[in-house]
Amino acid sequence: MSDLFEIVCGLGWTDREPDFETARGVLWRYHAGEAHVVIPDYVTAIGNRAFSGCTGVASVSVPEGVTEIYDNAFADCATLASVTVPGSVTKIGKDAFRNSPATVVCPEGSYAHRYCLENRVAFVFDYQYEAFGGLLPRGFEKLASPFSADEEGPFVFVSYSHRDRELVLPVIKELYENGWRIWYDEGLTIGDSYDETLEAHVRGCSAFLLFVTPNSLESAYIAANEVPWAVSFGKPIVECMLEGDERYPVRGGSAVAVVAPSGIRRALEQIEGLSKGEPREAKGITVVVDPAARGAEAGGGYACCLYSKDGAATAKAIVLEARRAGCALYDAAEEGMDAERIVGCACLVAFLDWEFLGDALLAGILAKFYRAGRDVAVCALEDVEDVDLPEGLAGLEKEHWLVYSHGITADLNAQLARHLQRLGCRDAAVLPGFEYEETGGGIVITKYTGLDPTPRIEAAYGGVPVVEIADGAFDGCVHLKSLSIPNGVREIGDRAFKGCAALSSIDIPDSVTRIGKSAFGGCRTLFSADIPGSVTEVGEMAFWGCEALASVSIAEGVTRIGDLAFQDCVSLASVSIPEGVTEIGSWVFAGCKALASASIAEGVTAIGESAFYECKALSSVSIPGSVTEIGEHAFSGCKALASVSIPDGVAEIGKAAFEGCSALASVSIPEGVTEIGEKAFAGCSALASVSIPKGVTRIGDSLFYGCKSLASVSIPGGVTHIGDWAFNGCKRLQSVSIPEGVTRIGDWAFEGCSALASVSIPDGVAEIGKAAFEGCERLTVICSRGSNVWSYCKKHGIRVESPRHGFFAGLFGRE
Repeated sequence: MSDLFEIVCGLGWTDREPDFETARGVLWRYHAGEAHVVIPDYVTAIGNRAFSGCTGVASVSVPEGVTEIYDNAFADCATLASVTVPGSVTKIGKDAFRNSPATVVCPEGSYAHRYCLENRVAFVFDYQYEAFGGLLPRGFEKLASPFSADEEGPFVFVSYSHRDRELVLPVIKELYENGWRIWYDEGLTIGDSYDETLEAHVRGCSAFLLFVTPNSLESAYIAANEVPWAVSFGKPIVECMLEGDERYPVRGGSAVAVVAPSGIRRALEQIEGLSKGEPREAKGITVVVDPAARGAEAGGGYACCLYSKDGAATAKAIVLEARRAGCALYDAAEEGMDAERIVGCACLVAFLDWEFLGDALLAGILAKFYRAGRDVAVCALEDVEDVDLPEGLAGLEKEHWLVYSHGITADLNAQLARHLQRLGCRDAAVLPGFEYEETGGGIVITKYTGLDPTPRIEAAYGGVPVVEIADGAFDGCVHLKSLSIPNGVREIGDRAFKGCAALSSIDIPDSVTRIGKSAFGGCRTLFSADIPGSVTEVGEMAFWGCEALASVSIAEGVTRIGDLAFQDCVSLASVSIPEGVTEIGSWVFAGCKALASASIAEGVTAIGESAFYECKALSSVSIPGSVTEIGEHAFSGCKALASVSIPDGVAEIGKAAFEGCSALASVSIPEGVTEIGEKAFAGCSALASVSIPKGVTRIGDSLFYGCKSLASVSIPGGVTHIGDWAFNGCKRLQSVSIPEGVTRIGDWAFEGCSALASVSIPDGVAEIGKAAFEGCERLTVICSRGSNVWSYCKKHGIRVESPRHGFFAGLFGRE
C-alpha cells in the first residue's frame, strides 16, 4: 500500500474532491491546484474573482446550466489556456478574463461568442476546439481573419455561418484582393454592441452577399437578424450557392442573383452604386493546425500506458501498432512508473485484465483518473464485465471499451489511434495521423486516419523521404480542407483525394510525375489547380466534378490528358493546352458550362470524343495544324462557338462533331477531309454556307439537319450518297446541284426546305428515299426526260424541267 500512497501523492491528488467554495449555486472561490478543472454540475454562476490569481490551472470547463459569469472571474490567471463556456451563459461581467491568456471555447452565435468579439477576447468555437483535440497550439489566439473589414462604402456585407469560414474566407479574400470592399464580422472593429454593429453595417452596405450552405440555412442568427435586416433596408441580395442546392428562403424579398462562387464578381458588377477600387493584398494571418505542434508543450500530447505482467505481451504489441500510427505513448510499466509523467499525460490507456484489477497500484491510478474526469481509454484484454469492477470504477461503462479479448485487429488498433490523435497524443517523429508503407524508394502514404482539416505532411520522417500518395489515401475525407504535398512526392495515386468535398486548395510540387485516375474527382470546393511541368500524365477523371474549379494551369511537360479529366468542372472559364500534349482524351472538358475559350498548342494530333461536349460558353477555340482527327461529338452543344477553322491535316470529322453549335456562322473544311460523320453540323442554325471538299464521298445522315440559315452548299463530284435527313429543315436553302456519281438520295433528305426552288439531279441516281422533298412547295427538279428521277417526280407530283429543252415539262406528271 505504501507504493500506491506514493504514486497517489505524486499525482498531486488527495482523498477529497477539489475544493469549490459555493453558496446557493454560486461558485465563489476555487482553492485546489488541479491543472484541468471541471466545475460541478450544481454550480449555476461563477462569482466575482472565483479563479482570479489561480496558478497552475490550465483549463476550466464550465458546465451547462451556468447562466452568469461575474466580474473578474478569471482575471490574472497567468497559466490559464482555455475556458469552455456553454450556451446557457447569458451574462459575462466586466474584465472577466483580464490579464489571462485564456481562449474562450463557446458555441457559435452564443452570448459568449458575442462577448468575445465585443471585448477582444480570444475565442474558438466548440466544434473547432474539438477538432484540435482539446489542445490548442502554442501562440494560438483566435482563428485569425485574412484582412480587416472595410468600413467605408460602397462595401459588400458578407453573411455566412462561421462553421463555413474555411470555405468562405478564401472566396471573400479573392474579392478583397481584386478591389471589392468587403465587410464581415470576423474582420470587424466591434463597438459596444454586436447586434447594433451588424445592423448598422447591413443598413450601410451597397450589396448583401449571402453564402448558402446547410449550416447557414440552419443558422438562427442569420434567419432572425441579418437577412431580415437586408430585406427591410431594401438591399440587393446575392446568394452564393456554396454547398448543396437548396435556396435560402428570403421572406419579403428576393435575390437579384443566385450564383456559384465564380459568378460573384459578375453579379456584383451589375449592382447599381457598387464599385470596386484598386487591387490590394490581404495581409492578415491564418492559423495552421499542425499535428506536430500538439506535443507536450501544447498541454499533454502523449498517452500513458498501464498494464499488468500477464497482459504485458499483448499490451506491448498494441502499443507498437499505436506508435506506428503516429501516436505518442509513455509506457509507464516498462519505463519505471514516473509519477510526474503519469499526471502530465493527456490520456491514460489501461490494458484491463483480472491481474490489473487485483493490483492496488494500477487499479488505484485508473480510479483516480476516472473520478477526476480525466480521459481514460480502456483496452480490455480479458472478458471483464463492468459489474466486476471495484467500487472506485463503478460507472466506467463497457460500451466505450476496446475489447481485445478475442485478439488484436487492425480495426481496434485504428480506433485507439484515432482516439489518441484526437487528444493530441502525436509523435512528430513519425507520420501523425497516417497509415503508411516503407518501400525501397521511401515512404508511401496509404491512408489518412487523422482529424485535422489542414494536415501537414513532412518531406521526410526519420531521414526517409515521402515519395507517394497511394491509391485512395484520402478518399472520402469530407473534412479535409487543404493540404500541401511536400517536394519529393513523385506520384499522386488513383482516387487519392476523391470525394474530399471540402478540399479548397492543394499544392502539387514539381517532383510529381503522375496524377492518377479520379485523383481529385468530386472535390466540389477545389478552386484552382496548378499542374507542374514535371507531370507527364493527368489521369482519367482526375478533376471530374470539381464544381468550384475556376482556373487550371497545365505546364509544359504534360503529354497526356486522360478521358473525362475535367468533366463537369462547371466554373472553369478558360484552359490552355501546352505544347507536348499529343492527345486530348474523350470527354475531357465535357459539361464545363463556363468554359469560354480554349487554346490548344501545336503537337496535339487528336481531339477525342465529346472532348468539349456541352461547353455552352465556348466562343473561341484554336485548333492547331497538328490535329488530324476531330472525334465524335467533340464540340457538340457548344452554343456560343461562332466560327471554327479546321486545319489542313484533318482527314476525318467525327459523328455529331459540331452538332448543336447554334452560333456557328462559318466553318472552313479543308481539302484533306475525306469523311464527315453523320450529324456533324446538325442544329448549326446560324451556318449560312458550306463548301464540302472533293475527297468526301458520302453526305452522312442528318449532316446539316436543322441548319435554318444555310442558303448555299457545294457538293463535290466524288459524293456517291446523300444520307437520310441530310438537309432536312434547311429553310433558306434555295438551290442544290447534285453531282454525277450520286446513286441515292436518302429518306427525308430535303424535307422542310421551304425555300428550295431548284435541284439538279443526274440520271445516275437510282433511288430517292421516302418524303425526300416533302414540304418543298416551290421546288422544280431539273433532270433528264425518262430517267428514274423523272418517274419519281411524276409519281410524287414534283415539277420537273428537262435541262435539254429548257422548259417546264409539266406539273403533276403532265407533259
